[in-house]
Amino acid sequence: MNIKKTIIGALLLFIAAPSFAQRTENVHGVYTYTVGEDETFSLAEMRHKCIVGAQNEAIKEKFNENIKANTNMVDMDISGEAISRFVEEIEACSAAEWLGDSKPTVFKVGYEADRLTFTAEVWGEAREITQPSVDLRWSILCGGTTDSYQSNKFNNRDRIYIKFKSPVSGYLAIYVLDSSNKKASCWLPYRSNASGRFEVMAGQEYVLFDRDFDVNATPYRMVTDKPLELNNVVLIFSPNPFTKCNDDAGDFRHANSVDIDDFEKWLRKTRKRDNDMVVDRSQWLVITNANAKN
Repeated sequence: MNIKKTIIGALLLFIAAPSFAQRTENVHGVYTYTVGEDETFSLAEMRHKCIVGAQNEAIKEKFNENIKANTNMVDMDISGEAISRFVEEIEACSAAEWLGDSKPTVFKVGYEADRLTFTAEVWGEAREITQPSVDLRWSILCGGTTDSYQSNKFNNRDRIYIKFKSPVSGYLAIYVLDSSNKKASCWLPYRSNASGRFEVMAGQEYVLFDRDFDVNATPYRMVTDKPLELNNVVLIFSPNPFTKCNDDAGDFRHANSVDIDDFEKWLRKTRKRDNDMVVDRSQWLVITNANAKN
């Protein structure tokens, strides 16, 4: 065997192979939103909108990318009162993705020309997207497990299920972020899973939180003591093994949870180590309680 020729051949193959090195940059962005006359959004919602806007501005400045953001209005009637809320959705066609904050966000409230304004300034890391992400299919189901129950709007104590399918095998985690108590609840892997990982098979459709589908599943109901509550669902998938965040154990009525700041730090570190990881924050849970008081 000619060792020299073998080594040269291997080097040529390595050089010819496509490179998917992803550029990571420190970024900084500012975004200001001026409230319209008829808008009735809460401070928490405005903070979220401005932070997302500032992150988009930071990515656009560094990567010359114009990210498109869609604002979907949620109009509901609670105890005879019409309430409007927005849910921000970012198109998954950006040239870069936000990995996490490098320092705390600065959020300010002010007035300009007699109009209320909100401004967010962010610092963080963003990573260039050099190849298409895995085409995941997932949907939120309210009160049932078939596609006819697909909805992100819940009444107090409604059951929730999530349908999921991936074209490749890998590992999945689902967290629900509640800005009112600043907690990230781990819904998947299930509490009974001691490995801290939830493996999924390519091409198989999963109905999560349904014990008829999986006897080890943890069922969940959407519960709120407020007239209206918005929670962000964070779906994390990778073809590479990863272990969930180190969280605090919940009781039989509550999922394991961790402070949102600690969750974001863990997610940022995990994503930096895994270029194949997909993080989808596009889904929101809208929960209403007609009996709750403001």
